Amino acid sequence: ENYSIMRFEDDWSNIREKSVVITFDDGYLDNYRNAWPILEKYQIPATFFVSTGNIDSENEFWWDELSSLIYCNIKLPSRIMYKNKMFSLESNDGKKLFCQKFRADIMMMDEAGRRNSLNWLHIILKTPYYSKNVNREMNSRELRELSKSNLITIGAHTQSHGKLAALSSKQQFTEIYESKKKLEKIIEKEIKYFSYPFGCNGDYDTRTVKIVQECGFLKSAAVKGGLYDKMQGEYEIPRNSVPGGSDLKAFKKFIRKIWYEY
Repeated sequence: ENYSIMRFEDDWSNIREKSVVITFDDGYLDNYRNAWPILEKYQIPATFFVSTGNIDSENEFWWDELSSLIYCNIKLPSRIMYKNKMFSLESNDGKKLFCQKFRADIMMMDEAGRRNSLNWLHIILKTPYYSKNVNREMNSRELRELSKSNLITIGAHTQSHGKLAALSSKQQFTEIYESKKKLEKIIEKEIKYFSYPFGCNGDYDTRTVKIVQECGFLKSAAVKGGLYDKMQGEYEIPRNSVPGGSDLKAFKKFIRKIWYEY
């Protein structure tokens, strides 16, 4: 009622009214089950940026796997030694400290290194891995169905959702280009839009932006707060993350605050 809702692919250069674009990152199943029906009901366009590494598998994203191992494991040891430091796993605070350290380390790795580190953790904890269906990605059938909606645009979001700036240029290219190609094969449409995993300063770099352009993307989105300005270009478009659990009153306040701040 208060804002014009535009598409990510629209030309925003001559906007004369307050407008918003709605995007979702990662490609979780709840995008298909929960968000899409609401978008269809109210005829709202949106873009879904999808990481492709776990499509058609029951595997969780690596951060969900880490969380499941530590927070959903009733047979944890009382302590764990990691990088010459002992972490207590007897309290939530201790678990949080370990998860923060481990997560920060494996975020910087390539996909193979991250998998090896998680496998090590499985062995140390002596824990079989049971993925949660609620945390899985959309599968190929669901993505194809989603992409057929005239309201929905599918974009790429790398293969394994790591920190691109920590990778070599060759590794970055593989992460970006292969995610594009896989999605194009699944939905049989050209993928023209991209968003950077994590998306803040330091999570991607000038090499990343250049590779995104070389791969043929027309626009790419960051996760830095702000309003779009055509002078900034099309390859570091700011986005404002809506706090989880916001009710309507909080959401209204959040939207108004963005306009005043930026």
